[in-house]
Amino acid sequence: MRSKKNQNHEDPTMLESGKMMLEDSSSEEDHSVIVEDEENGSSTGENGAVAVTHSSDSSDSIQIAKSESRAVLTAKLVVYTALSFLAIATAAGTWYYVSEDETSAFEAQFAVYGDELLQSANEKATVLFQQLHTLSTGITSRVLDSKNEWPFFSMPHFYKKTDEFGKLLESNIILYAPIVHTSKRDAWLNWVNTSQEDIFFDTFGPADAALMQPVHNEIQNISPEIVAATNLTLLPEDEYLLPVLQYGSGALSSGLINTDLNTHPVLQRVLLDVIKSEHTIFSEYTDLKFLLDFTKADEYASTPRSVIAQPVFDRFDDSVSVNGTKRSVVGVLVAVEAWRNILKSSRPTQVQGFTVHVYDSCGQDMTYVIRGELAEFIGNGDLHDTRYSDMPRRAEFAVASRYDGPDYDENRHCEFSFAVYPSQEYESTFHTGKPFLYAAMLIAVFFTTTLVFAVYDWMVRRRQEKVMGAAQRTTAIVHSLFPKAVGERLIAEADKKAALKAGGKNDNKRGNRLEMFAAGMNKNSADEDDPYFMSEDPIADFFTSTTIMFADIVGFTAWSSTREPKQVFTLLETIYQEFDTTANRRGVFKVETVGDCYVAVAGLPQPRKDHAVVMARFARDCMYRFQALCPQLEMTLGPDTADLAIRVGLHSGPVTAGVLRGERARFQLFGDTMNTASRMESTSRAHKIQISQDTADLLQEANKNHWCYKRTDLVQAKGKGMMQTYWLDLQGAKGSSTSDHSKHDKETATSSNSSQDKIHSKSSNKEAKRTKMRVPRTIEADEMRQKQDRLIRWNVEILTKLLILVQERRVAAKTKVDSPEKIRRLEHVITKGGNLVLDEVENIIKLPPYTPAKLSAEKTPHQQAAQALSESVKDQLHTFITEVASMYHNNPFHNFEHASHVAMSVVKLMSRIIAPTIEVDGKTVDTDQTLHDHTYGITSDPMTQFACALSAIIHDLDHSGVPNALLVKEQNPLAIRYQNKSVAEQNSVDLAWGLLMQERYRDLRSVIYKTEAEVKRFRQLLVNTVMATDIVDQDLGAQRKKRWADAFSEGVTMDTNPADTINRKATIVLEHLIQASDVAHTMQHFQIYQKWNSRLFQEMYRAYKQGRSDKDPSEFWYQGEIGFFEFYIIPLANKLKDCGVFGVSSDEYLNYATRNKREWMARGHQIVEEFKEEALLAAASEEDEEDEEDEQEQQPKEPKQVAEAEQQTTSSFQEVREDGDDEDDNDKACDESSSMHKEEMEDFRDEEEPVMAVAALRSKVHLTTI
Repeated sequence: MRSKKNQNHEDPTMLESGKMMLEDSSSEEDHSVIVEDEENGSSTGENGAVAVTHSSDSSDSIQIAKSESRAVLTAKLVVYTALSFLAIATAAGTWYYVSEDETSAFEAQFAVYGDELLQSANEKATVLFQQLHTLSTGITSRVLDSKNEWPFFSMPHFYKKTDEFGKLLESNIILYAPIVHTSKRDAWLNWVNTSQEDIFFDTFGPADAALMQPVHNEIQNISPEIVAATNLTLLPEDEYLLPVLQYGSGALSSGLINTDLNTHPVLQRVLLDVIKSEHTIFSEYTDLKFLLDFTKADEYASTPRSVIAQPVFDRFDDSVSVNGTKRSVVGVLVAVEAWRNILKSSRPTQVQGFTVHVYDSCGQDMTYVIRGELAEFIGNGDLHDTRYSDMPRRAEFAVASRYDGPDYDENRHCEFSFAVYPSQEYESTFHTGKPFLYAAMLIAVFFTTTLVFAVYDWMVRRRQEKVMGAAQRTTAIVHSLFPKAVGERLIAEADKKAALKAGGKNDNKRGNRLEMFAAGMNKNSADEDDPYFMSEDPIADFFTSTTIMFADIVGFTAWSSTREPKQVFTLLETIYQEFDTTANRRGVFKVETVGDCYVAVAGLPQPRKDHAVVMARFARDCMYRFQALCPQLEMTLGPDTADLAIRVGLHSGPVTAGVLRGERARFQLFGDTMNTASRMESTSRAHKIQISQDTADLLQEANKNHWCYKRTDLVQAKGKGMMQTYWLDLQGAKGSSTSDHSKHDKETATSSNSSQDKIHSKSSNKEAKRTKMRVPRTIEADEMRQKQDRLIRWNVEILTKLLILVQERRVAAKTKVDSPEKIRRLEHVITKGGNLVLDEVENIIKLPPYTPAKLSAEKTPHQQAAQALSESVKDQLHTFITEVASMYHNNPFHNFEHASHVAMSVVKLMSRIIAPTIEVDGKTVDTDQTLHDHTYGITSDPMTQFACALSAIIHDLDHSGVPNALLVKEQNPLAIRYQNKSVAEQNSVDLAWGLLMQERYRDLRSVIYKTEAEVKRFRQLLVNTVMATDIVDQDLGAQRKKRWADAFSEGVTMDTNPADTINRKATIVLEHLIQASDVAHTMQHFQIYQKWNSRLFQEMYRAYKQGRSDKDPSEFWYQGEIGFFEFYIIPLANKLKDCGVFGVSSDEYLNYATRNKREWMARGHQIVEEFKEEALLAAASEEDEEDEEDEQEQQPKEPKQVAEAEQQTTSSFQEVREDGDDEDDNDKACDESSSMHKEEMEDFRDEEEPVMAVAALRSKVHLTTI
């Protein structure tokens, strides 16, 4: 037996630690002051609540665990740091030593190749001097042998010697110029003219001699311009000349013969030095391009060149002769040599990027870069890389040819030197990736070691985290399901069982207790063989003072029948999360949620005296939060979300609370208090909080009697009989009279889907409805405007998402855009074409073929590659939908709200489109191609989805509230205009299209379509889907029936092109989709069906009261609905299922249609009577409104009011219809509607076209188009 202490709730283990802070918005709220009790370690407030401050060993364990964790973490950080430092130091040392080794190799190799390069250049110079000396000796020898007089002598076979010379040393040109004294000038010219053939033969060879032009009759200067530019002083007449006699190595003409070299400034000085010093001279580098013009072209004509001048003597012996004369210079050999040839490397593959600085004693310097066999001139001056200034390899050039004889006044010899430097290009050939490779290998070794250590540590830590995670999750689950004290008792019980199984060894570790608890929670309670089965007492307590709340969402079942599953859970999760947050703030314990019912309790597990006050405030907060959230959620969850309401019931009393152990242990409340609280909720009303007498008494004891007032009628509660209840109003003022509360009770009473609504008397229902009808018009109009604004924003949000998909698809497919002019021309043709909309209906709408690139666009998130809509497009779309909404009349059924309901059904069916599950090689696959093929391309084209949604919004635009047949009968101008066929539907298409074509919507249209093909497809989709809503027109019905048979009948093949077959099926599926959405209320929850059926009845009854129909719809409504279900709704639902596209939605629609028909057959007569009562009340209300309007019209108006009234009466349709035709508001009533009797229904069952016949019957009977 449980002790008295337990019964009085003084067990400390059942009390939660901490302080309970109560929130109170009332100024009269009692605040509790917590006083510490030093004896028992508890805190007691003034209100009697006790909060225990636990001082268990768990805090010490936590501290020890934290300390150990810190020590382990520190040790791991030390190890990781040491390994990282060692790895970095070793890698850095390895990299340094390998890099130094490469640098040393680079320096050593450069020294070797640099010296070789200098040696090669000097060797070439030596060979050049030797060859010139040999040629000079040969000339002297020939002259001495021939006994000829100087200078009248030409060297035989000169061309051969120069050719060999040029091939060996790559000299550009070699000249021989004898010294001709001015006294022998005429003799020289005469000799040259007479010996011209011999000279040509010896100089150019037999092959080229005949091609040469005659030589000049006079000795020519090199260039008058050069002489003038350099202020050259020509020698006087008693001096000598240096005319060119022979030259070779690729001579092209004889124009150089008889050209005086003494007329060139550089050559004059060099030749003068040669004559005076009788020594070979290597000149400074200069421009000698004028000499190269007479030889073969050189691609390096602009490269620096120098002249090597070799004297030719009159004899070999340099001693004084018998007659006292010394040998003298009688001629000069001149070789033009390019420096690039001198600097060519003998090791072309090894030398890449050497920089050679050439400088002389005359102040000239230049720089070459050696790359293999080529020496590239890069400019004058020292241009080597300064980073290698400390590494030059230097050498003097042509030392053997330097003049070392006696000085003379004009001694101006230039002595050359070389400095060879490496370059970064050459150094890079030595620096490889080895330093980094070796360093990386060492780091990899250390990293692998560290990784192994880390993996091992991670595995150990993961094992520990799993154990601790399981314990924490178990603890979290326990605390989320049970009060804290109850959870602690469950853990203690599991701990005791674990100790018994371990041989009596009690392990106080929390992890073991949590694991045992988790095992105990999942244990099958039917296991009777367990020796510990139910060995412990149940975890339960009795609480004498609690307040329980039941809160139910009114209309949720019907609302959820029109939504997708994710939308249902979005609503519940959002609402319940707000309730949970409020419960935690108020100190209320959430017990459970059962469907859309939220159950909470105050007064346990911590007893408190103010439990009724706390729960009252909590209920008020839940009511306010619900009323605030639903209008916000309507923008995302669709129409009617803001119409949801919450009803709440409160009751106070004792309750038994505990854990019901078993497969899934739960914290439960039992007792009559729970049942009574549930009755308080079920008999409450929307937006109301109903409390029992017991709860009201507790509030009055807490001086909150102004919060509650009596309900005027008694409540019949199951098992309780008649009960007096109260309404809770936390905003009520003291002293409010009972009559005021009664009036408030009546004004706020609304119908609900509870059982209480069924037991209210007819008189009370009538009174409530009459009261509702008397709501002030300004308030009702304001509510309607707010609701329409929410509907507009929801429709805009849906269309915006689809437009983004349209734009993404177009970008992914790289669609080639047509010019705006072409688009506007096509729009003009469609708008001004004069064709009836009905004539545009096609059997096949061509949808885009499957393209992987297009489908991939839908897989990307909108914020990644999406072409976001511009603000102008969003604004235009919002304005367009707002204007569409304003063009709907205030009909009970055919209004903008119903169009939004149809659009919501379209979006739902589109979202339910699925692909079949197929198997390939035993594996299930689901590909984009499969989805495209199975849905006939509908899911692959966002424009199709956008057009269907837009068609749903505009399909009843400007609907007058009467059927097409009546418009035809009355000869309405619209009927005449549309040739008495599908009047309302064609009018809707024309109005919507004309509105969209206005200039202010240009940006919106540019997003919907960008090519002529897209314009045509968009127009065709609108036409076909809107015209599909006319189920009365027999021709259209026959065409749709034939298209269905052609598309889905077995063995029927109408198209040779497979694409046409797919498009045919897609077209008929889209038409049936819009048809099903148009009557979706008949295939949803019965309450949704009853809501729209009631509005349709009111619309028909209004036509009857206006005299446009002779029959009261209540006389045939019951039987007409049955026929409509049998011959249209259920066959249509079967077609949705047969096409195999819509997945579970087809079954859902068919099941709802069947159940609604069955319930209508059972309750239809009673419901029709209620419809008639509501219609009568609505008619009376309209009469009152008309009387008020007449009174207001009789009153004088201010000029401003008159102007505003005239502006309001201006029809917005004049902007859309270009012919300016307006519908007459006073059309005559005609088209007598006959009632449907049971015998006539049997006749319709036997007709050849039952579906269309019954649809036509319902149209005539109900005076509407579906």
